[in-house]
Amino acid sequence: MFLWQVLLFYMIDMLKMKSSKQSVQASEKLLQECFDKIPNFMLRNRSVTTSSIYCRMPDGYSLWIGDHKGREKYSYKYNLDPNIKRKGYWSKEYNKIDKKDYWRYYTGNVDDLLETLNSRKWNKEEVK
Repeated sequence: MFLWQVLLFYMIDMLKMKSSKQSVQASEKLLQECFDKIPNFMLRNRSVTTSSIYCRMPDGYSLWIGDHKGREKYSYKYNLDPNIKRKGYWSKEYNKIDKKDYWRYYTGNVDDLLETLNSRKWNKEEVK
């Protein structure tokens, strides 16, 4: 593939982008902070049209990084939103798709997320 083709695809993706440059930068900053502070943290996917970044946590659950509401069909255990300014909190939410209640954790601070993960001992069996 030629360089001009790569640049053209990149420009087309940027035109499709629904998030602002600032929200993408905020998500990328949180992602880098996660890599720096959380051992065994893995990147899974990036959205082409939003600032969403999808990751895998050491306890096996998923982390969503972004600044919009998200879709109903997805239920991420951990949610890192740069717009949340208060201390992290747990929320019990009903998922209409699979008709179950899920506990989800929301925060805007990686240190707060890390504290929660450490308190759960990174062990999926202990989390019920």
